[in-house]
Amino acid sequence: MADLTERGMKRRIEAFFDELAPTWDHKVAAPYAPRLAEMLDELGIATGDAVLDVGAGTGVLAGLLVDRVGPTGRIVAADLSRGMLREGRALRRNDRIVWVQADVLETPFPASVFDWVLCYSVFPHFLDQQHAVKRFASLLKPGGSLAVLHSQSREAINEHHKKVGDVVGGHILPDDDGMTRLLRNAGLELLRLENAEDGFIALARRPASAG
Repeated sequence: MADLTERGMKRRIEAFFDELAPTWDHKVAAPYAPRLAEMLDELGIATGDAVLDVGAGTGVLAGLLVDRVGPTGRIVAADLSRGMLREGRALRRNDRIVWVQADVLETPFPASVFDWVLCYSVFPHFLDQQHAVKRFASLLKPGGSLAVLHSQSREAINEHHKKVGDVVGGHILPDDDGMTRLLRNAGLELLRLENAEDGFIALARRPASAG
């Protein structure tokens, strides 16, 4: 009988992406890297920033962050899939990237340590999205920012997961009202919410006065 517990579902998701890992970078990630770079330029990530790359996969985002955070910055690339991280380490060897095989919702990262938490092409896969956003908010320094990014539209992402089915079938990116609610319920200030054919971005900030 299939394991339908949350832990069982996470294991199935891990196995699903492990299988895709060998071809993921050149077939899926690389074609969208130029658009992702443009989106990062708009965020204003600065030299010295500490960034958590959630669901890092093969590290296309982490690789684009290296020059942006500079020699004093720090990048933690975390993913459930050991296979994805193995590919990422081989493709993007850099001392500034720390690769972590972990569920960021369970791993005991210290609170209030990141300037940025970035979720690129991963947010729909969180089974409890409100819990995920609250967890990300807790990892941000006061004044730090959370960005949920996709280099396609919400409609394209949701339709793709519907067609693929399997363990990612039904994994969706929330509509504007739903995303706004998730962010505000986590105590974050919504700065930007845009859905266009060439990308989706939800940007929110932890108040600087947060305790």
